[in-house]
Amino acid sequence: MIKMKMKLLTVFIILLLSQTNSIYSDNSTIDFSFQTTDSEEKSIRDFYDKPLVIEWAASWCNACKKNQEAINEIYLDFIDQINFVSISVSISEDTIDDVKRMKQNRNYNWTFGLDINSVSVKYQVFNGYTWLVDTSGQILERWNGTLISAEILIESFERNLQITNGKYSSESNMSNSSLISVSTIFILSIIWRKIR
Repeated sequence: MIKMKMKLLTVFIILLLSQTNSIYSDNSTIDFSFQTTDSEEKSIRDFYDKPLVIEWAASWCNACKKNQEAINEIYLDFIDQINFVSISVSISEDTIDDVKRMKQNRNYNWTFGLDINSVSVKYQVFNGYTWLVDTSGQILERWNGTLISAEILIESFERNLQITNGKYSSESNMSNSSLISVSTIFILSIIWRKIR
């Protein structure tokens, strides 16, 4: 009986830890400043004129390089409808020179910056995370520690955004990430009842 409870507890912990979509679930507006590779301090609100993809990075992160390649594949196709920003997280210990090299080595054209105010700690994000944010600063979808592809991003744009007069505006539908959160919470509650 004890082994069974330990197995269920282990499953519970694994599911809880893998539940990446509910880590930061506050519906408040994402609002922070960061340093760009031009050594300019920018507010993320400056990018809310269009929906925004925020890619949280580190110069040494191989998964981040793959995510940046996916963004680069679609960047020119969506530049008029969506803003893109890559921000090196504070825990990466990157310097602004590391971030400059990360951008220049691959000839990327979107904004790169450095988390200078530990916002990655506030929002509990790590390198390898990517967010789709609407024009009001609400997170529509997040990929936490997941490799993204151009196809995944395009599907997310189609699912979460609609074209109106040549611009994207957010829909009010619950995103897949919210559905995953609800279903995971349901499964965790069933497992918890079994353990008690």
